[in-house]
Amino acid sequence: MAHDSRMAHSQHQASLPRAILLVFLAGSAILTLPGCGGSSKSSNPRTNLSAQDFAGDEQAAQNGASGGNSQPSGTSGSSGAGSTTANTRPSGYNITRTGPVAAREGIDVVSTPGIPVASPTATSVETPVLIDAKVGDVNGRPIFISDFFQTMDARLKNEARTAENIDAFAKVASEEIVRKLKDIIDDELLQAEARANLTAEERQGFRYWIQSLQSDFVSRNYRSRTMAEQRLSEAQEAVSLEDWTKKREEKELILYQLRSQVFKNVHIPFREIELYYNQKYDEFNPTVERKFRVISVSATDVALIEQVTTELQGGTDFAEIASRSSNLFRAKEGGLYTPPKQEAPKPGATEPPPAPKYFQIPAINDAAARLRAGEWTGPIPNGSSVSFLKLEESQKASTTLYDAQYTIERTLRSDKAQQLMQKYIGDLLKRASVDDVDKMSHRLFEISIERYWIPQRGMP
Repeated sequence: MAHDSRMAHSQHQASLPRAILLVFLAGSAILTLPGCGGSSKSSNPRTNLSAQDFAGDEQAAQNGASGGNSQPSGTSGSSGAGSTTANTRPSGYNITRTGPVAAREGIDVVSTPGIPVASPTATSVETPVLIDAKVGDVNGRPIFISDFFQTMDARLKNEARTAENIDAFAKVASEEIVRKLKDIIDDELLQAEARANLTAEERQGFRYWIQSLQSDFVSRNYRSRTMAEQRLSEAQEAVSLEDWTKKREEKELILYQLRSQVFKNVHIPFREIELYYNQKYDEFNPTVERKFRVISVSATDVALIEQVTTELQGGTDFAEIASRSSNLFRAKEGGLYTPPKQEAPKPGATEPPPAPKYFQIPAINDAAARLRAGEWTGPIPNGSSVSFLKLEESQKASTTLYDAQYTIERTLRSDKAQQLMQKYIGDLLKRASVDDVDKMSHRLFEISIERYWIPQRGMP
């Protein structure tokens, strides 16, 4: 019995390699089946897709949801571990589904360029909407609709709601479009010229300086990039830190070009300042502009004269008394009177200026000439009446040439710089590649009507 047990044990051990060999051969046979990982790419069938195939998937899903057979006809069952499950569609569908094992070697997909063919049963959900389009180029830089109207979007929407008619909206929209388009062209020309004039060393140093500005900005926001971008977003300066850096770079390039080509040529001699002062002499030395309040009462009404005098001496407001019905001179206007403007002395005049004439009656005119701002006088006999006067406003202070020269120089410098800049940009424009400005303006104006007026107020 022991001998028989040892023989059975040895036979059992001898049968183990044969079992392992059979399993190995069976696995090899499975791996060499067509369509599995061991096959070549050329054995994979070509898959052709069309719009009908995707429509079929949706239809099959609907059939499954309605209680129909969710498994397409012709679908084979699982053939075991590592095998490929081939799912076929009903007749009329030229598509083969393949499993993950065969997909490891890749699937041949051929795309043919051409106009897509829409399904005859497809219907649009909403009306077509223009998302973006290009209206022109400036030195190769495209001008897109969405970017152009971004900064004026809120204002044009509000203008479309509040404008009396389409003509009022068109006036505002056209002015904004022309100004914005001119700014884009000017900035682009100056940037391009500045970049072209920078040497390699200057370009590298400029780029390093711009990056340092970005780092400093982040440092001022607790060294947090997130906080820096949040601050830019709240201030509506930029949508990101990179956007802010790009805008700062463009701004500095423009200033660099203007300083080197325009501002250095602006010189204002003192003779031009003096000439400007003399031409605007009346603005720096305003003419005498005085306003008086007059209370006029009957000369025979002694009690009223004493009452007015007592009240004025007691501090009662002059305008209050002048507004009473007892005042014979413009009671409804509080006795207010504005005399004719007096001529101011011209620079270099040798003759003294004539005496001011505020009233036709000499006694009242002489009293008015002696008054200072805020003072009153009276009673002044005037035939059958008695008058009281108060100087309400007096002449504004004059500005001498010495005090005005800084303001004048700044004004003249700005005007001259603007003239030279427009001349310089005009020269750049002759050498630049810019689409027709009038056509771009007209197209942008039409888009503003479509985008802002029609949605708010309807077709004009």
